[in-house]
Amino acid sequence: MMPMAPPQFANMPVMIQGIPADVIEALRAEAKQQAEAQLSQQTAAFNKHLHLARVRVAELEKRVRVAEAEGDEMSTKLTTVELEKAQADRAREEVHAKLEQVAKGTYEGERVQELEEELRVLKEEKEDMDGLKRQVLILSKELKKRMKADAEQKEQEELRKSRSEDPEEADTDYTVTDSRSGSDTE
Repeated sequence: MMPMAPPQFANMPVMIQGIPADVIEALRAEAKQQAEAQLSQQTAAFNKHLHLARVRVAELEKRVRVAEAEGDEMSTKLTTVELEKAQADRAREEVHAKLEQVAKGTYEGERVQELEEELRVLKEEKEDMDGLKRQVLILSKELKKRMKADAEQKEQEELRKSRSEDPEEADTDYTVTDSRSGSDTE
């Protein structure tokens, strides 16, 4: 083994038992190159492992995000199912309550009363409607009578007007047609 030079003399050439300083420097440079090559190989291997580890971490983070999203979706579905279950339970309880009422007969009695009330209201409405129909028919007949009377009165007035305007024309306005000749004679 080579004796080490004290730190203050590290840069000075060292002579070891007759080995020239150039050879030692060459050996030192070669060892340094080998160490640097080995260091760069190890650094490249570590960088490669580091890159693979980062890729693996990214994949795991992606899986975590997907799992969280699926978990959120699953929890949403579970919440929806729980709400639907609660609604179904309420509906079932209402049906059971109605069945109990029917079994006791109270529901049927209440329903009969409701139907009787509806029937009474419908009868009243029908009576009102029949009364309205009768009134409409009476008014319609009266209107027809008045329209007929008005039409007759207008007709008589027109007849009087035409007679009062030209009394001679009204009496002598006859035309005779000869069917053989096709001419009109008076």
